[in-house]
Amino acid sequence: MKKDSLSWKIISSILIFAISTWSPHIIINYLDLRRTENIRMQQDFIDLKKSLEELNDNIAGLLLGDEKLFKGLLDTEMLAMEDVDDYRNAVRTSFRREKEYASYSYIYNVLYHVNSNVKVALQDGFISEEEQEYLEALFSYNQALIQVQTSVINNESNYEKKKYYKGKVFVDFSLKADELLENDKYAVLLNYNDIFSKNVHIGADMVSREKAQEIVEEIAGKYISEEISVSYDPESQEDESTYVFNQYSFEDLMNHDKCPYEMSYDKKTNSVEIFLRMERGDRSGYSQEGIEERAQEIIKKISEGTEAVYNNYHKEVLYDFDKRIDRIEYKFIRKIDNIYDERKRIDLAINNFGRVAHLKIENVLDSGKIIIPSITKEKILAKIPKRYPVKDCLLIRNVAGKLEFEVELDFNNVIYAIVFDANTGEQKYVTDKVRAYSQKRNFSLPNIVENC
Repeated sequence: MKKDSLSWKIISSILIFAISTWSPHIIINYLDLRRTENIRMQQDFIDLKKSLEELNDNIAGLLLGDEKLFKGLLDTEMLAMEDVDDYRNAVRTSFRREKEYASYSYIYNVLYHVNSNVKVALQDGFISEEEQEYLEALFSYNQALIQVQTSVINNESNYEKKKYYKGKVFVDFSLKADELLENDKYAVLLNYNDIFSKNVHIGADMVSREKAQEIVEEIAGKYISEEISVSYDPESQEDESTYVFNQYSFEDLMNHDKCPYEMSYDKKTNSVEIFLRMERGDRSGYSQEGIEERAQEIIKKISEGTEAVYNNYHKEVLYDFDKRIDRIEYKFIRKIDNIYDERKRIDLAINNFGRVAHLKIENVLDSGKIIIPSITKEKILAKIPKRYPVKDCLLIRNVAGKLEFEVELDFNNVIYAIVFDANTGEQKYVTDKVRAYSQKRNFSLPNIVENC
């Protein structure tokens, strides 16, 4: 009995020592992780607000007759979809954490259609009464969303007190956004998508669900090292313009013993997107060099058998709370015959396990054939005042399939771009949002991704 008592005392002492030694470290790391996630999700919320504000500035400019803006928006995104996608992911995570039934019709049925609808509205060179009604309703709805967001942000200026990571902020806002959308004055935002579909024959060339699944399976088989089975549940589909495969509930993820990949096929853009929803197991400790090699392997496979190369124009290194590399995110653009093709871009993220955490390939059915314009780079450069140093001149096929020259120049130590129609030589617009596809921009961001 004495030996047992002594053994128990020794074990108890060891446990007390271990708990007192390691508990503070574990708690600090947990709080650090939550703080980082909180900042990131707060930024997603703020970025959407900024994008909606910019969208409304553009709508106001269009309706007030800004001709240069009219021409410029023909070939650019009116709403920054990268911000919408980041926000959507935060919303989906939030609904799962709150264990609420997902409600975000405003994302899939309004925001995701903005750029396509506006492009069609501008193509004929004027805005009809029907199109004006849509734009005015969109402006009004955005204003209502911005007011709600402003109220949330101003209600608590200290991000550490506002628990964005818990999900309630996103869930409450999404429910409010969908509630606003039920107002009759915003009905045109939902009905207009049907009008748009008829006007541009959307769906005439859409691939079937079976064909989309075949394409997704082929891409996953080529570029994802793990074996993945692809399934489709028609009852869980939230957006008519996208096929989503392998959707996981929170419970599914908790019980999943492998690598849960979710995949989607965008019917309108013929783009494939693959997400790793959760990572399991001990970190393998891939070095930055190892992750770089893995990324290059995938890009090499994509460009095999073609004359094209994929230029890495953007890279971000993300770290976890222990200052170890969490993942590296890349953006590539296809380059062929010295033309940068925005219809053939790739987003790729490789995590610390050496696995693909995210892969998006745009326009998988586009052959990429481009007719070389008759106007030369030299003719375009001759239009630029010699007092402004030219940094670069790129020939780009934009997302609408139109060719344009982007001249990047130094204006009083600030880099601007002047964009010209590559077929007519006409100046289209001037912007400080320089694409700089020929340069690789590297970012090393501990703990949080900042705006670049």
